[in-house]
Formats: sequence, C-alpha cells, structure tokens
Amino acid sequence: MRRFIGVLVAAGMCVPAVAVPAAAAPGGRAPDRVHVLMARTTAHTADVKWSPATTGPHPTGYQVRVASRKWKSTKKTQYRIQGLAPDHTYRISIRAVRRGKAGKAVVIQAFTHG
Repeated sequence: MRRFIGVLVAAGMCVPAVAVPAAAAPGGRAPDRVHVLMARTTAHTADVKWSPATTGPHPTGYQVRVASRKWKSTKKTQYRIQGLAPDHTYRISIRAVRRGKAGKAVVIQAFTHG
C-alpha cells in the first residue's frame, strides 16, 4: 500500500509525493517517518529540511538519497544536495535512523531550474 506524503517542488509549487517504505534492520523498532518541511532548488542544488517524527523511537541520525545513489548520512535535519543537472526532476528520499535501524523513507520530487 502506498500513501501520499511529502512534496513535489517545482517553481514554487507543492503537490503530494509518494512515500516508499525502506528496509528496517531486524530486532527492535526503527524510527517513524520524518516530516519534510521544505525543499528549495537551484540549477545545481537542492536544500531539503525536515523534522523528526513526533512518535516512535527518537532518531540518532538521518539518511538522504538522490535517485538510486548511495545513502548519505547526517545528524542534522537539513541537507544540501550538490552536483545536480539543471532542468531535471530528482527523487529525493529521506529516512530516520536509530542504532542502525532505518525507518520508512519519505520520497519527494524536486525540479532543478535552469
């Protein structure tokens, strides 16, 4: 089952995006989904900000991924993605992590303008 959460960012317009479950490590509970607050794009970057879920285990960090690239880790609730091509739509996934257990990812789409 898919639920619509997140945002599509393109020229200041926001519409729902698809949340995609991410694999959680066995044993214990993974953190709940983050809440995406904002995504801003330029021709070559995307700045994404989120807040942690208000329920479930408190995350110890976060992971961000663009398309099918490797997950990048951060302790902050914001991340700058660089090296993007202008005039492209990118799928950005964000998930919370606690002690090696990844929560479900929130996926947004961000459009870089040229």
